[in-house]
Amino acid sequence: MPGLVGIHLRHDGGTTLLWGEADLGLNAASYVRRSDFDGDGKAEPAKFVSAANAVWFLKSSTGTWDGVYMGPGTFTLLGGSDFDGDGKTDPARFDSGTNALWYLQSSTSTWQGVYMGPGTYQVLAGSDYDLDGKTDPALFYSVGGANAIWYRPSSTGIWQGVY
Repeated sequence: MPGLVGIHLRHDGGTTLLWGEADLGLNAASYVRRSDFDGDGKAEPAKFVSAANAVWFLKSSTGTWDGVYMGPGTFTLLGGSDFDGDGKTDPARFDSGTNALWYLQSSTSTWQGVYMGPGTYQVLAGSDYDLDGKTDPALFYSVGGANAIWYRPSSTGIWQGVY
């Protein structure tokens, strides 16, 4: 069957071991990745359904699907990372119309925006550059032959460049 992927779930409530399959609807999904969206330490399969502007992931802790509406308009889906430090993946998107990175904090269920600055650049996968347990956004910026990587530590909120 198209879109049918084997999913193996183990519920550690004793000796119960569940095996099953889940239809990820890969024909309708433009993006698929695995990440820990529910904070149980296990990566869940996820898909982006562009027709609905939503990311859907299969929670390994419950075996149920959960969805996150990513907002209206056209944007680049970045997947996600743990921007708020709660141990759960926060879905993220980049809106080139506003030059902003938006992520949904799983700890508060609110969207947070980070203005990336003027110009054209490539948004990079962030990392925890200041070691505070939160992902810091990063970008590659090239102007007039000068190349730089910029990152924004969550501890200061001030962009820093590495040339």
